[in-house]
Amino acid sequence: MENADSTRPLIFSIVLITFLIWEIVRPSFKNAYPKRLTTNLVLFICGVILLKICFPFGIFGLTQKLNETQRGFSLSSLPVFFDYIITIVLFDFAIYWQHRIMHIFKRLWRFHSVHHSDKAMDFSSAVRFHPGEILFSGIYKIVLILILLPRPETYLVYEIVLSSFALFNHSNIYISKDIDN
Repeated sequence: MENADSTRPLIFSIVLITFLIWEIVRPSFKNAYPKRLTTNLVLFICGVILLKICFPFGIFGLTQKLNETQRGFSLSSLPVFFDYIITIVLFDFAIYWQHRIMHIFKRLWRFHSVHHSDKAMDFSSAVRFHPGEILFSGIYKIVLILILLPRPETYLVYEIVLSSFALFNHSNIYISKDIDN
């Protein structure tokens, strides 16, 4: 997967812009973007920069390197279908517990509370994280990758699904009551 470094940011940007337009055209509630949007996007950019500094080849790049030097059991040694299913289920389960852990331990909550302290909800709330939490999450995912060794493209799909659902779940979009039951 040669263009993976640009695939995830491209898809993330498309999904983000889609929800932004949806929020503008059909919001669920009135929102005050200017102050919050600036804060949330600055936090997001700081997190991205921190990840690039700490993991210059990216977490996806690490997944590629680890798969080149495959050893012992790995999800990537399974048939593709099972790799996808197991990677998505296990990573999602692990990220659920990461989120729970951030709520349980006071020192981690100090970082995570930045996400929960947003005054309103919109697409930008999905990217509002303290850079320290972003770093913790990056290290956590690297440990998971080291243990499970999924295919790089499987991990990429997982990250796209995770970020797309996060944007959807936080967006200020109107959904008909017939659908949202």
